[in-house]
Amino acid sequence: MKKLLTVLLAALMLCCLFAACEKGEGAGEKLSEVKFEAFAVGFGKADITPDASSKISLVGNNDHNTRLSEGVLEPLMATCVAFTDTDGTTVILFGMDLHGIDDGVVKAAREGIAEKTGVPADHIQFNVNHNHCGPSQSLTSAMASIKGYSEKLVELLIQAGVDALTTRKEAKMYTAFTRPEDMVFVRHFLKTDGSYEGNGYDNIPAGQFHEFAEKGDNLLQMVKFTREGEKDIILFNWQGHPFSSPDEYYTYLNGCSPAVFRRTLLEQADVESVYIMGASGDSVQQSARPEARKFKDYKQYGEVLAKKAMEAFSTFQEAETGKIYYSYNDQYVCPGDAEGKKWTVSAFGFGDFGYVSSPSEMFQTVGMDVKENSPYKYTFFAQLANCGSGGYIPDARAWTYDCYERGPCKVPAGSAEAIGDTLKTMLNDLFAQSGQTKKEKDEGYVFDRTPVYDGVTYVNNHLGDTSRAVAVQNGFYQVPLLVGGATEKTLLVQDQAVAEEILKNSSMTLGFSEQNVVVEVTPAG
Repeated sequence: MKKLLTVLLAALMLCCLFAACEKGEGAGEKLSEVKFEAFAVGFGKADITPDASSKISLVGNNDHNTRLSEGVLEPLMATCVAFTDTDGTTVILFGMDLHGIDDGVVKAAREGIAEKTGVPADHIQFNVNHNHCGPSQSLTSAMASIKGYSEKLVELLIQAGVDALTTRKEAKMYTAFTRPEDMVFVRHFLKTDGSYEGNGYDNIPAGQFHEFAEKGDNLLQMVKFTREGEKDIILFNWQGHPFSSPDEYYTYLNGCSPAVFRRTLLEQADVESVYIMGASGDSVQQSARPEARKFKDYKQYGEVLAKKAMEAFSTFQEAETGKIYYSYNDQYVCPGDAEGKKWTVSAFGFGDFGYVSSPSEMFQTVGMDVKENSPYKYTFFAQLANCGSGGYIPDARAWTYDCYERGPCKVPAGSAEAIGDTLKTMLNDLFAQSGQTKKEKDEGYVFDRTPVYDGVTYVNNHLGDTSRAVAVQNGFYQVPLLVGGATEKTLLVQDQAVAEEILKNSSMTLGFSEQNVVVEVTPAG
């Protein structure tokens, strides 16, 4: 009898150990050593909503010390997906309903997941969707509730990461995209006097709005993974700034439009999802034209975006997976930065899918350029990844006028394009390592930036002499070129100084690039 009890006790201990490993408790490196015969994917999630009764400080509009939580509208979530190829290389990708994430939280969560699973710490990506109704992540704050929340957040992220590893199953990948209209806008626009406005859109004097400085990037990318007996997992990449709480709920914790988007997909399509925020440093959700605004609140915006996504589910096409190639650099310094601030940039790719992450809030032009020039068929661009907010990084055009984002910018002009070029180089290097043949992108994936004429604004009147004026056509300077006394062609130029120089001559010969931007100008005769 005693021997039988000993055997039963030993068996019970083995079962407990197995269960602990399944949960990632004391699993050590066992999870990272699990091998699969095909590309495998797992999913994890955690409710990261703080205790509202703790009066935790909320991030938002530079009033963090006075905006204290009083309730919850929509829970804040962290969702993640784990990818493992047949060689055992693993990447874990998080999306979170936070404004930013503290460097200390990233470091602690990475180390905790690495310790429990064996996945390299720098193979774990943390992304936030820049939610303005979540907890402040400033650990320098004197508020004990923030420090306590950050410690709890680390625990939750570790468990979600472990869950993603333990739920991995062999998966097939599918890709699709759609372009929802009137859901993302660039907040910079031209006024009727020809000047740029780059500080929001809520208080435009009547009749002074002319047109947007450029089009908003409305590419909604979707990458789906199907696993036998499990819910589908869909990754989304979207550039629309999250719609926040209405004024009457300003002090309420809220996952906002991304949370509603994910919840709607789970309830109506029975899919789990990870929301990755794209380059949106110059993005807003509503048109600068008051009469064109269509959303009353965060809930409607999230539900409409989910509806647009579900309408495109029928277009999913099976895609290739393959071996994962990964690149990570946490010592990147923008060219010309005298202070030498170090940023984290990273990239990974497998089969048809590529991914890049950047610091701070990048502008949509940079995100579009990287996605369209990536060697991968589909490429996610993630901003505000693996670090605190870090301010904005304006693009070249934004540095030519007094836009809002130049104030909080912490790097020199040209940094946006330099970061974009670095990310493209990382993607091309990974793709070359994979030995793949470059594939054409699907029709409609590349953004159509062709200027559409919808009015004339004179920006170079020369004391009322409109004969030498430069008109603006959707953000380009429109120069009439005179040949034999008549306007024969119109030149679109991005730089006003170049446009004014051209006007010094009455007749010109010219060359156009594919983007309708001058590449060569020579005076005739």
